[in-house]
Amino acid sequence: MEVTARRTSQRLFDVPAPATVISGQTLHAFDILDMKSIMNMVPNAVVPTDPQNINTYINIRGIRQVDNNADPNFGMYRNGIYDGGLRTNLGPQVDVARVEVNPGPQTGLYGRDAVGGAVNVIYATPEQKTGGYLTGSYGNYGRGELQGAINVPLSHHFAIRLTGWYIDQPRGALYNATLHEYEDRSRQQGLRLGAKWTPNDHLSLTWMAEYSDLHGPSLAGYAPNGVANLVQTGTAETPGVVYRDTPDRSHTHQFYLSQDLTYTSRWGTFQWLSSYRDYHLNAVEDGDRTDLSASSYPLTLQNQFVRHENTRNYYTELLWSSPQDRRLTFMAGASYFHEYFSFQQIYNTKIDLSLLQGMWGNIACDALRGDPTCSTIPGGGFPNTGTQEMSEYAPGPGSGIGTQSWSGFISSTFHFTPTLSLTATARYTHDHKTLSYSQYNNSLTPSGQAIAALFSNVYPDMSLRDTATYGNWSPSAELNYRPFQNVNLYALYSNGFRAGGFSTTTTTPSLIPYGEETATNYELGGRTRWLGGRLGVNASLFYMTQNHLLRKLPATDALLNTSGLVQL
Repeated sequence: MEVTARRTSQRLFDVPAPATVISGQTLHAFDILDMKSIMNMVPNAVVPTDPQNINTYINIRGIRQVDNNADPNFGMYRNGIYDGGLRTNLGPQVDVARVEVNPGPQTGLYGRDAVGGAVNVIYATPEQKTGGYLTGSYGNYGRGELQGAINVPLSHHFAIRLTGWYIDQPRGALYNATLHEYEDRSRQQGLRLGAKWTPNDHLSLTWMAEYSDLHGPSLAGYAPNGVANLVQTGTAETPGVVYRDTPDRSHTHQFYLSQDLTYTSRWGTFQWLSSYRDYHLNAVEDGDRTDLSASSYPLTLQNQFVRHENTRNYYTELLWSSPQDRRLTFMAGASYFHEYFSFQQIYNTKIDLSLLQGMWGNIACDALRGDPTCSTIPGGGFPNTGTQEMSEYAPGPGSGIGTQSWSGFISSTFHFTPTLSLTATARYTHDHKTLSYSQYNNSLTPSGQAIAALFSNVYPDMSLRDTATYGNWSPSAELNYRPFQNVNLYALYSNGFRAGGFSTTTTTPSLIPYGEETATNYELGGRTRWLGGRLGVNASLFYMTQNHLLRKLPATDALLNTSGLVQL
C-alpha cells in the first residue's frame, strides 16, 4: 500500500517510523463513518467521549486535550493539507481512500499541534474514468444512512468527483422523560466536490470544496444521584433516562476549501498547499441538569447555557522534495497559518429569592448597595420580588483568540548503503497569539442586582486584552536499517511542540495565560513480512517525556502555577 506518512509517497512497509493505515475499503465494508470508531482500530489512540458532543480530539500515546480553548493535541490533515486549529470538526468520514495515523511527536515533518502525532485523512480524488457508488442502510434507533459518489471525466485532462451523504437518527439511547425527546438524536448531511486538472505529465491541480451540516447530538451525560441544587436535588437519572426542562440543542455547520498544486521536474517535486475553513456552532443546554423550575421552591436555581462559536482559519504551505533516487535527498517547506476563534457563552439564570426577605435583608442590602440601613431600597431589607432573572456573559460578545503561526523545516536523508540510511529534520515554529475577553452580569429584571450579587464572585466583571509569542526548534533523527528484504528496523529521536495560549475557564486574569508544552520521544521499532507478505509482524518500544505539561488543576493549586491550564 502506498502512503505519505513521511510526506512523500512510499510503501507502508518502507516507512521507518510507526504508522497505522486503514483503507477506505475496510471502512466502507464495515460501515464505519465516525472518527471514534476509526481510532478504535489504531494502537495507543482514542477519541474521548465528550458529553457536550462539541469537540472531537484524538488522544495519541496519552497526549490529550485538557481545555476547550487550548490548541489541539494532534495535527489534523486532509489529503496532506493541514486542517487543524481550534474546533477541528471530524464529521462523517465518507468516500475515504485511506486514513493514516502517525504517532508523535511529529512536529519535524508535520508542524504545529503534532505533539501527539498526525492524522491524515485521504479522501478519494477525481480520476480519469467514469464511476461511482450509492449505498443505503437502516439500523437501530431508526438510523438511516445514505451516501454516494460519482466520478466524471469532463476531458482528457479534467475530472470532477461529487460526494454526498445524509444520516438521520431520530431516536437514541438517552431519553428525556420531561420533554419526551431523545438527547442523542441527530441529523447530518453534506456535499463534497473535487476537481482535478492535469494539463501534462508534470503539473496537476486538485481543488476540493465541502459543506457539512449537523444537528445534534447534544448533551449526553446523566446524573445517577441527581444534581444538587441550592436547596433541592434533581431526580436520579439512569444511562437511559434523564430529566431536563430545557431542550438540549446543538447545530454546527462548516465550509471547507483546499488546493493542491503539484509540479514535478528534474529538480524534484514542488507543491503549493492551501486551505480555508469556516466553522460555526450554536448550542443550548440545560445548565442546571434538572427539571426543577425556579418556581418549584424558593432558592431553586434554574439555568440555561447558550454557546455561540465561530472558527475561521487559512493555511498555506510551500513544499519541495528533491529527486528520491539520489544518495542524498532533501525535503524543505515553509508554512503560514492564521486563525480567529470567536466565542460567546451565556448563562441565563432564574431564582426565587423571596426566602431571603427579612432575616438576611440587611446583610444582603449592605452587600448590594453599601448601605446598611437599606434606605435606597423601597421598604428596606432584601427586595421581595420573587423570581429574578440574570444573564452572565462569560465570555461576552467580541471575545476571541487570534493565532498567527509561521514555520519552516528542512529534512535530509543520507543513504550510507542501500540498506542503511540516516535522516535528520529540524523545524522552527513561531506563534503569535492575541486575546480579547470580557465577562459581565446583565440583570434581566429591575431588582436583578440581588441575584447578580450572589454570582459576582463566580463571574466577576472583567475585560482583558493580552498577547503572547512562542518560538520552538523541533529537531528529530531516524536511523533506518534493512538487514533483510522482509525486515525493516528503525531508531527514532523526535521532539514535539504545542504553543501556549489563554485559558478562559478561569476567572482570575493572572491565570489565563499559560506556557507552551514540549515532548521528547526515543523509539526503537521494526516491521517484518512473512509468507509472501500474507503475514506481517510490527513492533515498537518508545519512551516519551513531556515538559510543561498542559493539565487540569484544582482551583486551590492553580494559584501557584501559571503554566498549566485551569479548570474551575
